Amino acid sequence: MKNIVFLVGSYYPNYSAVARCQANLAEEFAVQGYGVTIITRRTTTREPEEEWLGTQHVIRIMPPDDYHDLFCREKMKEGRKGYCFGHRYYQMKRVLKAVCSRNSLNQSNIEFYLKALNGLDFAIDMIIPTCLPFDTVKAALLYKQSHECRVIPVLYDMFAESQRLHRFQWNKKLKMQANLKLEEEMLKQSDLVLHMPSWTKHFEMCWPELKEKRQEIEHPLIVRPERTKLEGYDQDKINIAYTGVVDSVIRNPQFALNFISGEMFSDIVFHFYSLGSAQGFIEKAAKSRKNIVSHGQVPSSAARQVMNTADILLSIGNNDNTQMPSKIFEYMSTGKPILHFAQIPDDKTALTLKRYPLAHIIFQDSENTECQRREVYRFIIVNRKRKIGFDDIRTCFEESDVKNIVSKFFEGGGYKLVYAGSLISRYIEPDYLLKLLSYSSKKLSIDFYSAGTACSNISHYKEVCSDLHGWVSHDELINILYEADIFVNIAENSGRQISSKIFEYMSMGKPILHIYNSDKDVNLRYLEKYPLALCLKADDLMIEKNGSLFDEWCCFDALWNLTFEEVCQRYFEMTPDYILGNII
Repeated sequence: MKNIVFLVGSYYPNYSAVARCQANLAEEFAVQGYGVTIITRRTTTREPEEEWLGTQHVIRIMPPDDYHDLFCREKMKEGRKGYCFGHRYYQMKRVLKAVCSRNSLNQSNIEFYLKALNGLDFAIDMIIPTCLPFDTVKAALLYKQSHECRVIPVLYDMFAESQRLHRFQWNKKLKMQANLKLEEEMLKQSDLVLHMPSWTKHFEMCWPELKEKRQEIEHPLIVRPERTKLEGYDQDKINIAYTGVVDSVIRNPQFALNFISGEMFSDIVFHFYSLGSAQGFIEKAAKSRKNIVSHGQVPSSAARQVMNTADILLSIGNNDNTQMPSKIFEYMSTGKPILHFAQIPDDKTALTLKRYPLAHIIFQDSENTECQRREVYRFIIVNRKRKIGFDDIRTCFEESDVKNIVSKFFEGGGYKLVYAGSLISRYIEPDYLLKLLSYSSKKLSIDFYSAGTACSNISHYKEVCSDLHGWVSHDELINILYEADIFVNIAENSGRQISSKIFEYMSMGKPILHIYNSDKDVNLRYLEKYPLALCLKADDLMIEKNGSLFDEWCCFDALWNLTFEEVCQRYFEMTPDYILGNII
């Protein structure tokens, strides 16, 4: 079993928006049979240091100062005023560290993440850190320096360009060069970097030469919703719900609240499950209007119940178009109608919702509010019972489908295949292999180190990126094999001849694509024990299916390697030491 480790800032039961995205990826990895471990910070002092969530192993960390500050804040919520001095002390200490440090990393966090990684009792195949916190990226790269594993960060919030992280504009400018250097280090040392569209322009401006090391993705939030219901709604009325943060600067709810306060909506109930600096506006509106209900902050599990129970979902856009609320993808996953209040003309959420059939967008700068109210009321009445099928949503927003995003962790910058051996007409021919590669959707190239009468067949397949190099010495070939991603073997037509090259390939621990013609091919008995082998029969009627199998294999197996010790354990009876022992 391959082991995937996620490094996040928070996790169950108190998911942040970033954690919700990472949790969807973790669940998909677990479904596909990977071992999944989550290393996260504590969000309450009562959370256990370790627990299992289904098949996911969650490990929680927290530096002492952060733990004591969290303890003080919890006591303050209980009404214990004496703890406010402790909270202020740790808060001031944290601000001073942030201001006085050379960059915007938290060294204590890095040390605790790294300690947790080193404490795992299994070999890690892949680490998936995130941003924010960028500390997880640094910890993963430090771990990689002394361990053989892949590191693929997934970037949501900005780091060097983040205003929220740096608190003060002067602090952001002061640390900009040091933080940019950390981002460059991440790009160079990571195997691949997956990032939100908000990062694209930043990367293109700063490091255009590292384009092959990164790939733009969308929020992995198109997941099939759970069938849950929330009790307490008046089923005789239309219930519209908002879930998420409200902010007096970035996501101000006042326009939306004024809009729905019109007499036209008096029989429609608007529920707000919210938190943030603008929560006071919602509380005030709820006291003056019977059709507005403030529920305050609720756990993420309850928020999902809200989405599944409400008739219509309400969204409020940001006044900054560099970020898009990830909540909108969760909304769309439900298939429910969506009302979106846009604060700015170039609102990114509004642009996304134009592809969603059950969305209505209200722009804040519109001159005729009453006309907009009538249109919204008509939209509510007509669509309150409508719902889009999940499969249709996945098709429409395939870039946010979790299955598609998970496959990107295994794509990299393409695949280099190598075939070494004779190509002889009616004996060992490359045609089926080349047909197969022409059906693949992957970026790949194949080098043939071959001679023989069937070599000329290669030129017939112009759609495949291939090169014919001719024979090379064995010493040269070894160096070539070390640079390859996938080894290719083509069995002779009758299947009676063992291809000795496959044993050399297996010794190097890399993936092997084996093309055979006969079900009695003698090579199959050896390759069936090799976990990184894909054996495909040269059957023209199966070419499309085999092409799909090859693509799937590339996504989930073709970039792993076995150690020489692992290969020896599987084929111990073929090692010289074992045979020598029998002779003696």
